[in-house]
Order: sequence, then structure tokens, then C-alpha cells
Amino acid sequence: MFKSLWKPLHLSFDPDQRVEQLFNELIHQPWGHCPPKSAWQPTINVVETDTAYILEADLPGVLPENVDLRILDNVLVLRGRRESVEVSRTAHSLCVERAHAEFTREFKLFQPINPAAVQTRFENGILRAVVPKRRAEE
Repeated sequence: MFKSLWKPLHLSFDPDQRVEQLFNELIHQPWGHCPPKSAWQPTINVVETDTAYILEADLPGVLPENVDLRILDNVLVLRGRRESVEVSRTAHSLCVERAHAEFTREFKLFQPINPAAVQTRFENGILRAVVPKRRAEE
């Protein structure tokens, strides 16, 4: 006859260790835990219509002169750089999450496009690029 052994609930973490970690964070980081950020990448939407591809990129804190938009072999390439923010030497940072970094995003465009007719607008930290598709008669 086969006997089944009862096994108590097995947790994948130690509750005592987690409580101690939370307590240490509360004492040593009273304004919250700021996990280190890896390389920053802007959030981007790319939509396709019948006549164009439309890219909208959230680029807060990025200066227009630090943005480069190119089309290489039907690949839309967005590169840029967000500079670091100067903090007063007398200030005490409680949390620093805004990363300064270079970024590159690439999007394959599946229809032939007209690079000479690309229209861009950079307003309120949002880049909008309209990339027209090539018409059959072009």
C-alpha cells in the first residue's frame, strides 16, 4: 500500500527575512525605496494607416537638438540623449530616478516609404513623426 506524506505549505521566500528587509527599508529609506534604473528607453507608439506610419515618442527632458530620426533601408531609427539634471550641491537627494542616457529604437517598416516627405513635430516632450508610404505611381 502506498502512503502519501503530507507536506506543509512551502513558501518560496522566508517571511522573517522579508519582514526584516521591509523594516530596514522603513528605517534606512523613509522616503521609499528607489531601485536603480537601467538604461532609459522612451515609450513609443508606432501606428500604420493606409497612407503613412505615425510614430509618437515620449521624450521628457530631451532637447530637440539631442534627437536624431533617420530612415535606413526601410527601418525607422530614433536615437537621442537625455542629459543629466543639475542638482544643487547643498541639496540632499531623497530619491533620484530620472536617468540620463543615450537611447536607440528601431522599427522595421514593411511598406515602401517616401523619406523626402517625412513630417516631424516636437512639442511638450512628445516627438510626432508622420512617414508617408510611397504611392504606387511614385
